[in-house]
Amino acid sequence: MTTETPSPIIHVQIENSGFNASIILTETNYDTWSQIIKMQIVGHEKLDYIIGDSPQPDAKDPSYSKWYAENQKIKGWLLTSMTSEIMKRYLRLRTAREIWSALDKAFYDGSDETQIFALNQRAFSIRQSSRSLPIYYGELVEIFQELDYHDKVKMRDPEDIIMYKAAVDKLRIHIFLNGIDAEFEQVRGEILRMDPSLDLECTYAYIRHEANRRILLTSDLTTSNSVAMLARRNTPPVRHSGSMATSRSFDIGNKHAGSSRYCTHCGDTGHTKSRCYDLIGYPEWWDPSKAPKRKGKTSLVTSSVSIAIAEMSSPNTNATSLHISSESPGKSFDKPTPIGSCAWIIDSGSTDNMSFDTSSVSKLKPSEKYVVSTANGTQATVVGKGSFSLNKLNLNSVLIVPSLNFNLIFVSQITTSLNCVIIFWPDHCVFKDIKTRKMIGYGTKKGRLYYLDLTSSSSSALAQSLSVTSSTSTSNIWLWHKRFGHVLFGYLKHLFPELFLNASPPLFKCETCELAKSHHVPFRPSLNKSPLPFTLIHSDVWGPTKVPTLNGSCWFVSFIDDHSRMTWVCLMKTKQAVCSLFNQFYSMVATQYKTSIQVLRTDNGGEFVNHEMEQFL
Repeated sequence: MTTETPSPIIHVQIENSGFNASIILTETNYDTWSQIIKMQIVGHEKLDYIIGDSPQPDAKDPSYSKWYAENQKIKGWLLTSMTSEIMKRYLRLRTAREIWSALDKAFYDGSDETQIFALNQRAFSIRQSSRSLPIYYGELVEIFQELDYHDKVKMRDPEDIIMYKAAVDKLRIHIFLNGIDAEFEQVRGEILRMDPSLDLECTYAYIRHEANRRILLTSDLTTSNSVAMLARRNTPPVRHSGSMATSRSFDIGNKHAGSSRYCTHCGDTGHTKSRCYDLIGYPEWWDPSKAPKRKGKTSLVTSSVSIAIAEMSSPNTNATSLHISSESPGKSFDKPTPIGSCAWIIDSGSTDNMSFDTSSVSKLKPSEKYVVSTANGTQATVVGKGSFSLNKLNLNSVLIVPSLNFNLIFVSQITTSLNCVIIFWPDHCVFKDIKTRKMIGYGTKKGRLYYLDLTSSSSSALAQSLSVTSSTSTSNIWLWHKRFGHVLFGYLKHLFPELFLNASPPLFKCETCELAKSHHVPFRPSLNKSPLPFTLIHSDVWGPTKVPTLNGSCWFVSFIDDHSRMTWVCLMKTKQAVCSLFNQFYSMVATQYKTSIQVLRTDNGGEFVNHEMEQFL
């Protein structure tokens, strides 16, 4: 048995002459490797040794020794920039030109359409996918440069070259805008509406400026909420004979303590009036759960709130004593907080309506629940339950949990008590009465949460609708509205004034009446259009009119350019004039715009499909 001797590892050492390829040839990176190596060799003025036409000198020629030394040097440059497996294939070739030619035949074929197809496929399918904008743009530019390198289109007319480059640049702008994240939807629309349009680099700079602005706002928000609210227990539970008392102390810290930036509008620190979201609007990524609560325009400051809850040990007790003290303004429970100005979150995951406010609660009584579990796994104490009045809207059996930061409305509980359904949309939600199918409430989405809208107009309408829903007159109003074929509620009030003693016609909104006035849904903007003017022309004929024009025309034909949406309208006395008018329009385009119509799109009517039109086309 013979044992094969392993191939020795080949090490090639050459004199360092300032050549640094910084890339190693593998089985997949020949295109990039060849360009970098070629640039390095050109920089050393040795290009003739790999692709030049200068012949090899004779061995007896005095210049042969110099040529041989230079050839060996360039061979060393090429071989040391390869992997060892590839190096073995070309080590025995005599000249650097033979190595370069062999590599070109083995790795690259200029007519390879498969590589161009793969590049186009990558360009059309690539997405930002929450990556940073420079990484996404850099990956696209790399693909575009590879496509330009493989582009073999040749044109002689300079104007055609300019138009071709403009069309390619516009297509790449659309590819870039199509792949960015949805948060740049508004910026994308602004760019597409610009006239003149931006090139690819300016488009990237425009979106990058917007991305940097959002990052700056996000950093301000993160800094502002770095010290939002700290709650900890300082005192262990104290037990008394015959009763149980629990004492907890909360330290509520102010965000940006000592910050030099102060907003004169909302009273918060960490930003100025020009950057206040109350004035410039909240962004889509805004999470209201991270925002501190304010009483009017008083920002949160460091305070210490001590809550002592003493309940009778007997399960039949109905006495609950609250001892609340506050040393400084903030989330203090000894001062009245108008509940209508606090946020109510519409929550489908909670088990009860809950609130942190104790000043606006009415009919406070003991609760069957002593603690509730929060989303982060901790437990919060329930001090009782009561009723709240939100602009004449009553919520019963609301649990009082002082450690909460927001008020919660339980979806199941409110739908049962109000006999309504809640429909959630991407940016809002609506409350609809089950019997009348009328909208009785409204919620808006801020960040990832839905909030009950308690503005003056919507809250009054909500309260009024709830107050009249329980009455018999409301059912009669809807009954007669439908019997009279959806007549206006104002007219119905004149016919039956007794039905509107406790109701107002503007409060009744009939969904069927509103939908009946809608003709169609809006069309979405389309990016599918011709790259150049007069590439595609849409044409159609309309008529005849009942009243002719002064010159007796009863028909007209329209020609619309798909690229610019420019429209030409020509009047006709008969439909047979379509062919002659199109002939004139074709000549006008060729004369004035130095181009020709490529495609004519019609409805295949008889005025377009005939012998005369076929001869012209």
